[in-house]
Amino acid sequence: MGQLLSHLPIAVRATWGAGLIFAPVHILPDVSAPPRRQLLLGARALGARELLQAVVLAGRVEPGAPRWSIAVDATHAASMFALAAASRRWRKDALLSAILATTFAATSARERLTAPSESRLR
Repeated sequence: MGQLLSHLPIAVRATWGAGLIFAPVHILPDVSAPPRRQLLLGARALGARELLQAVVLAGRVEPGAPRWSIAVDATHAASMFALAAASRRWRKDALLSAILATTFAATSARERLTAPSESRLR
């Protein structure tokens, strides 16, 4: 059961990424409003990054999340919070993305902190 739960964040990330790539119109709140093309391209690019990150994380044999993964998610969250503050048009989408990225970063940081100590050195 513990091993299954340790893969849950990766599965959620992969599902989110695949959803953004293949079905963004069913996921994002404002995808029907103009400029639709920009939002779809951005959503699909983010989905590709999330899916790639999930694949790389799933292939790791070391316990705990790598620092680069936490940094990528934290950087994405910060940029989305900044976009939400700066743009009324993109606020809803940016906040959704920021909250998910913050959740991924916090989950990964917790996983890293609870991993055996030798894996935290990497």
